[in-house]
Amino acid sequence: MAMRKSSARRFLQVLLTGPALALGTPALAADRVLQVVDLSDKGMSTEGGEAKLFRLIGSPNGTCKIEVTHNGETGYTSLRFVFDRQLRFAAQRTYSYDGHIFELTNLKPRLTREINLSSPEGARDLPPMYSEYRAFFDPAKLAQCNRAARR
Repeated sequence: MAMRKSSARRFLQVLLTGPALALGTPALAADRVLQVVDLSDKGMSTEGGEAKLFRLIGSPNGTCKIEVTHNGETGYTSLRFVFDRQLRFAAQRTYSYDGHIFELTNLKPRLTREINLSSPEGARDLPPMYSEYRAFFDPAKLAQCNRAARR
């Protein structure tokens, strides 16, 4: 039986905002960090940034995610990729501040741009980004994302 579009969208929202709940694990269980990469060392983020590889706790099929943050003076960009043997979900969000972060201390970020894998722009831009960030991680760590979870 096929999942209705609204049901599928809600499932992805739950998966991305509460993976422990969506995967049937205790709500307090945290995803396991497999590796962290400093993007400043890669020449990708002058104001700082990092990419983290997580194994989703309780995932029945070795699902992992990569979370990326690029910081800047006037905002930041975050990316999220959920995958197992293939890319399942990808999203990019760009946030802006109303001033420079170094001038004001109580700035609140404002979402200025959002794309995901299901949009035409996201389908074009996000898979190459996923491949680029994925290449930063240790292949032995990534191998944990391509097999069934231990029982």
